[in-house]
Amino acid sequence: MPQLFKTYPILWSLALVGLLTLWTPAPQGLAQTQVEEIPPWFSSLVPTFAEAQGTRFVDMRPQGVCSYDTPFSREEVIAFYRDGLLARGWEVIREVEQYQQMTMGFSRDEYRVVVDVTKGVGQNTEVTVFLGGPGS
Repeated sequence: MPQLFKTYPILWSLALVGLLTLWTPAPQGLAQTQVEEIPPWFSSLVPTFAEAQGTRFVDMRPQGVCSYDTPFSREEVIAFYRDGLLARGWEVIREVEQYQQMTMGFSRDEYRVVVDVTKGVGQNTEVTVFLGGPGS
């Protein structure tokens, strides 16, 4: 064995470096980041908001679109989503705007909530939620 080490010192050095590389964990900064999809509990926040405001849940349409039969303020919407999502480590609320929606021939004001959902250094996922506003 000593003769083998004297004959091939470079190979032994490479083998030792290889073993140390496999054994040593990767630094945290270089670790691969998993990008998460919108979590399943996100849609459950919508009816929860209605219940928290004492309103009756009317309709839950696909892709985060819903309506309520009583009005609530822009500030209430922002506070609810921010608290609910930040509690789970997500950053929220890019904009909340009021707009006119024509529903079955009737005009109603609603809030359009555009949410930037990010976690860690993952990519942003934009979610739009329509909530009943004044006059709904």
